Amino acid sequence: MAKDLRTHVRARRPRQAMVQAEGRRDRRLRDHRRRSWLGRRSRWLSNYHLAVRDGDAFADVGKTFKGFTDAQFVEMTGRLWALAVGDDGYTVRVRPEVVVEVAYNEIQKSPTYRSGMALRFARITRIRDDKSPGQATTLEELRALYERQFATKGRAV
Repeated sequence: MAKDLRTHVRARRPRQAMVQAEGRRDRRLRDHRRRSWLGRRSRWLSNYHLAVRDGDAFADVGKTFKGFTDAQFVEMTGRLWALAVGDDGYTVRVRPEVVVEVAYNEIQKSPTYRSGMALRFARITRIRDDKSPGQATTLEELRALYERQFATKGRAV
């Protein structure tokens, strides 16, 4: 029996709460997905994987495609192609040298990412050219932010 696809779609309600200042942290753009179909963004690198520092490596904490204007997507695409180290026709891997500031709704635990954490509804607020990759948020800092968010809301049981 074929399942009705509408049963798998979950509506997202917009949150009315403001994102607090501590919700903005510097993340690194690690790799980017390129859409192979036609559309307004089809020529841009516009789906970004976000990562935090984890020792000498980086740990993924989410993805986003939100926060940039069309002009910023064009500019970032050029910048990222200059950093590209691999392209399989769908994913373009880049050297992790771009630091961005990210706003998000909340941090949650995640079995999907090696970091064990995920940013919910992440969106890029600005590019941090004033910061080097070594100054990006660490996994330990992100875990502390995760715990601190429960000061204003309860934990799920």
